[in-house]
Amino acid sequence: MTLKLSRADVLRPEAQTRVDWHYARMINELIGPLGLLHQRKAERASTGRKLGGPLIVNEADRQAILAAAARQDEAIAALDAERRRIKAGVRAAATAAEINAILANLETSQ
Repeated sequence: MTLKLSRADVLRPEAQTRVDWHYARMINELIGPLGLLHQRKAERASTGRKLGGPLIVNEADRQAILAAAARQDEAIAALDAERRRIKAGVRAAATAAEINAILANLETSQ
């Protein structure tokens, strides 16, 4: 018995990878070049005022760090939800034309 793959079946894995790369780029831009520093500061700020260490200047700084981290987390979560929705569309697509339409829409939404 020979398994015959449709064009959609052949295109689907590459399309899913393209969706991931598209959103990885946008998430990395959102995080920025100092992402690890901001993550470390947020971790320190979440431990409390007394345990923040030298990265946290004062309580106002701690609160600002926590607020910025929360905003960034929300933005990343929104992008990830969109990424998962688009990948689900790629998985559900019945034809290569449907997959190509999803990818074309992805490219124009940059």
